[in-house]
Amino acid sequence: MNRKIIGILICLLLCISVSAVAGIKNDELDADPEGKIKINSQSTRDQWDLQFAYDLNGTTPVNELTLVGCEFDGEHFLVCEWGYEGANQSKVVFKLDRNGSLVSQWIPTWLTGGSGGLRDLAYDGEYFYGSNTDTKIYCFDVDGNLITSWSAPAAVRSIAYDEDNDAFWINNWADDLLLVDRSGSTLYTISTPPSLYGSAWEKEYSDTPTLWIFTGTSSGGPCQVEKYFDIYAGGINMGNQHQVSDDFDPTGIAGGLFFTDEWSPGNGTLGGIIQMSSNILFGYEIIKEVNTPPGAPTITGPDNGDAGTPYLYTFNAVDPDNDKIRYIVDWGDGEIDTTDYTLSGLDVSLLKSWKNAGTYTITAKAQDTKGEIGPETTKTVTMPRDKVINRPILQFLHSHPSLFPLLQKLLQNLGL
Repeated sequence: MNRKIIGILICLLLCISVSAVAGIKNDELDADPEGKIKINSQSTRDQWDLQFAYDLNGTTPVNELTLVGCEFDGEHFLVCEWGYEGANQSKVVFKLDRNGSLVSQWIPTWLTGGSGGLRDLAYDGEYFYGSNTDTKIYCFDVDGNLITSWSAPAAVRSIAYDEDNDAFWINNWADDLLLVDRSGSTLYTISTPPSLYGSAWEKEYSDTPTLWIFTGTSSGGPCQVEKYFDIYAGGINMGNQHQVSDDFDPTGIAGGLFFTDEWSPGNGTLGGIIQMSSNILFGYEIIKEVNTPPGAPTITGPDNGDAGTPYLYTFNAVDPDNDKIRYIVDWGDGEIDTTDYTLSGLDVSLLKSWKNAGTYTITAKAQDTKGEIGPETTKTVTMPRDKVINRPILQFLHSHPSLFPLLQKLLQNLGL
């Protein structure tokens, strides 16, 4: 009898759990309709201490699960709802204190075009920025007063302020990431990123200008944060840095993202919203990275040869942090080659020919993805004349100049 009762209770608990998950309507989550589920392995947990996690459905008077955008100005959070199709309430922005408690709320009545409410947010130290997937960037203060707006070259869902350029990284789902200035001009582009919702820029804690992105935008999860290095030269995606959905809900998907150094003095905070049954505003501790440049590369290849003939030279360097590296090679004749980034410790070979005879110094150095350049290595090579003349014969003729007329007549008789 007791076994039957226990069995019934277990079944009831399973049903409740399944119902709770199934009760989330897909249209209540701002999910990428074209996105595919992306599963990444969990990264190491040496710096991902959770600093805060606020249940927004418990701290804001919203029952329709549409909160996605977020930012922090050192004193207050702004979180905003996007408003799925069929939502009844206005697209509200909520102002919260550091403890996640509601302070006030306002409606961005100045939004035009686009769809719904504000999505991801950015902050430049004075004002907030965002859009409603329109091709326009809005600038406003913490209380919702519109300061200005300007046209953007693409739809704006994700947005991050780039302090180095006083400009904004923008994108919509998997569209190219564009760095756009305050006049709407595109400064830099990162092509074909994964589908993302929020983004955040910083350079102090990653030791190089870095763009963090919140990916995993398909209904059903999971979601994770990734980051780009070398962002002003096309970008290098360093892949998954932390699986956010593992900490909260495996079915959660990405929302807005922000970075601040004002939450915990001396530490960075990467914060965002995970869209799930109960939307969570979270913040992770980011520890300042200390980057070590790669070591001096080895150079292997011939020490001499013929001008005009290509020769193979191989370079190899090791990065102590196991960052990817590329090689910058000065061949000593005015030509410089820069290779693509490759794994630390792998051989990279280049073909080289020198047009003119002479002695040249090859100078090579390795650079990691954070911009650090290691010590250089040099190698001297000698390229003699284009056509090699037998030196003993040349010395003999030089010692017996009277033989030159005879040699010339002999060559003529032979028709040479």
